[in-house]
Amino acid sequence: MATHGQLPGIVWPPVPTGADATALALAWQLEQSQWWPAARLAAGQRRQLAALIRHAATSTPFYRARLAGVATDHPDGVADDAWAQVPITTRDALIAAGDDLLSRAYPAAHGQAHEVTTSRTTGAPVRLRATELMAAWWRALTLRDHAWHRRDLDAHLAAIRHVADGAAPPDGLRARGWGPATAAIAPDAPMSLLSITATIDQQVDWLVRADPTYLLIYPTALDAVVHALAARGARLPSLRQVRTISEALAPATR
Repeated sequence: MATHGQLPGIVWPPVPTGADATALALAWQLEQSQWWPAARLAAGQRRQLAALIRHAATSTPFYRARLAGVATDHPDGVADDAWAQVPITTRDALIAAGDDLLSRAYPAAHGQAHEVTTSRTTGAPVRLRATELMAAWWRALTLRDHAWHRRDLDAHLAAIRHVADGAAPPDGLRARGWGPATAAIAPDAPMSLLSITATIDQQVDWLVRADPTYLLIYPTALDAVVHALAARGARLPSLRQVRTISEALAPATR
């Protein structure tokens, strides 16, 4: 039986459709373009920056004033000196901007827009809106990360992070599939999820029981878990890689 996002009746190899097909096509293009000469990459980036700045300046109140005067009509796109004029936007400015940050003219071909909220691990959440195209890019970049690190997409992934509901300690949640990025090509990969609200002892107990191949975790939690494992003399024998998210990774923890 075909999984979601595949042609019905085709079991192997899967033929992704819709968003899955778009993500795989984007990932393939990134795989090819990463070997381009630096000048060719820079030229493509400058042309895309010009299109992005024009859109933001004409459709978004927050950026209209900030991007005024940034030239985007050069045939080669945005020049380096023009790009340097674009002010860096801070987290506090994004939060304060509110609805002024929203585009008044999303490109229809980019799909519907939906709200994206950060996990609040470092303070007040940032609320943005993103289109379906952004979701496809996220999938493509996630696939690229998996490919770069040569991960086995059928192996066991464990994650300790903020979750909206479910995955409560001490047992967390067991599921199939690592998420949307790999759903079309590895739908049955084992996945374990535990809320970051678990105590460090609960996190360590859970990890020892799960014994995952890969671990996704916040750096501060990782630091505490590593010390707790050492204090117990415990190990995770199947672990190959640890990925940290959201926070800066301290050299000592690395």
